[in-house]
Amino acid sequence: MFFSANNWNLLIIGFLTFVIFQLKAADFDLAHPYVWFLPIFTMYSLASPVLVLIDEILPYRESYRYAILYHYIAAVTMVLVIGPERSIYRFKISPFRKNSPGIKFAFIVSLSVFLVYIVFLFKSGFENKYDRALSSNPFAFLGFGAYMLTTSISLVLLNRKLTINRFAGFRHHKRSWVLILIFSLIFVLATLVTGERHALFRMLLVIFVLYHVLEKPIPPKYLFFSFVIGLSAASALNQFKMFFFSVDSVPFSFERFVSDMLYGEFKSASKNLSLLINYVPSAFPYFYGEAFLSDIMRAVIPGFLFPKFQNTANWFNQTFHYHTFKQGLGLGFTLVGAGYVNFGLPGIIMLFAVIGGIIRKLYRKSADSVIIFLLYVNFIPIVSFSIRSDIASLISSTWKHVLLIIFIAWFVDNIDGKKGRGGLPVPIFSGIKEAGSI
Repeated sequence: MFFSANNWNLLIIGFLTFVIFQLKAADFDLAHPYVWFLPIFTMYSLASPVLVLIDEILPYRESYRYAILYHYIAAVTMVLVIGPERSIYRFKISPFRKNSPGIKFAFIVSLSVFLVYIVFLFKSGFENKYDRALSSNPFAFLGFGAYMLTTSISLVLLNRKLTINRFAGFRHHKRSWVLILIFSLIFVLATLVTGERHALFRMLLVIFVLYHVLEKPIPPKYLFFSFVIGLSAASALNQFKMFFFSVDSVPFSFERFVSDMLYGEFKSASKNLSLLINYVPSAFPYFYGEAFLSDIMRAVIPGFLFPKFQNTANWFNQTFHYHTFKQGLGLGFTLVGAGYVNFGLPGIIMLFAVIGGIIRKLYRKSADSVIIFLLYVNFIPIVSFSIRSDIASLISSTWKHVLLIIFIAWFVDNIDGKKGRGGLPVPIFSGIKEAGSI
C-alpha cells in the first residue's frame, strides 16, 4: 500500500518535510552540509517523479516510487553520518603570502587554459556539442580550465581577506567585487560558447559560501530567494547552450520554463536510477564492488594507460543509450545508482556513509585550516553536481580542479624556502559566535 500510486504525493511531501526539518536543525547555516547539499539533492531526487505526476511521458513509471525511497535513504544516511553540529571558523594565519606569487601563478595557469579553450572553440567551426564531443583535437578537452579557474578565484578572494583586507568586510573589497563581476560575465559568455553551465554555478556557489563565512551569515529568506533565482537561471541558460555556434538554438519559451527547469538539468539522476531499478538485477547482475574499484581506478589513472577501467557512467550510457554514446555524448548517471549497481540498497547506504564521512571530516577540519577550508568550499559544487554523475567524476574533479591548483599555489609560494606570511591571527565566524565575541 505504501508504494501505491495514490501515495506518490505522500512520498514527495514526506521527503520535502524531512529536508526542511534538517535545514532548520542546521539553523540555515550555508556552510553546514545539510544546507548546501540537501536542497540540490532534493531537486535531483524529485524532478522526474514530479514530471511523471504532471503527466510527462517518461519510461519506467513504476520504478520511480522506489527511486524516491532510495534517494530518501541516501539523504538520511548522509544526515546521520554528518550530524547537525556546526563549526566555528577561526583561521589562525594564512598559509600564503601577501600578494602571493603562488596564487598569481595558479590563477594565470587556470586562466590561460580556459582562454585557450574558448579561442579554440571560436576557431573550430563546431556547430553543436556533438561536434566538440567527437573531436580528437586535444584542445577540445580543455574545458576543465573553467573549473580550475573557480578554485583560483576562491584562493584570490580568501587570501586578500586574510592578508590585505583583514579588518574590512567584503563590501569594501572593491577589487574583489570587480573580479567577481568580471568573471561572472565571462562565465555567462562561456556558457553561450561551450554549452556548459556548471562553471558559472560552481563559481557563484563558492562565492556565496565565502561571503557567508568571511563576511556575515546570509539570512534564510535570501538563501531561498537565491536558490529560486539559480533554478530559474539554470532553466534559462539551458535554452541558450552554444548560442554562438548552434544552428539549432531553441528560442526562449516562458510556457516551457518550469518543465524545462526540471527536465533540462535535474531529471537525469532520478530517471537513470529508475531505469537501473527496472533492469538491475533482473537483467544485469550487481557488480558486487567491481564498479566501485573501476570508478576509483578510472579517476586516478589516465584512460589511455589502462583502458579496461571503465567508469560506471560510461557503462550505463553504453549499455542503455548506445546510439547517444557513440556520438560522444551521454545522458549522465546517478550517484545513488553508483551505489545501487554494486550491492543494491546496501550499496547506496555504504556509498553515502563514506561520502557523508568525508564531508563531515572536511567540514570539521575546515574550521581551523585555510587549506582544508579552500578544499571544502570547492568540494561543495563538485559533490552537488556529481549527484547526476558517478564516483569517478567526484574523485577526478576533486584532485584535478581543486587539489592540483591549491598545491601549485602552495608549492610556488614555498619553493624558495621563505617562511614569511602576510596574515595575522584573525577570528572568522560562520553564524555562531563564541561567548564574549563581538
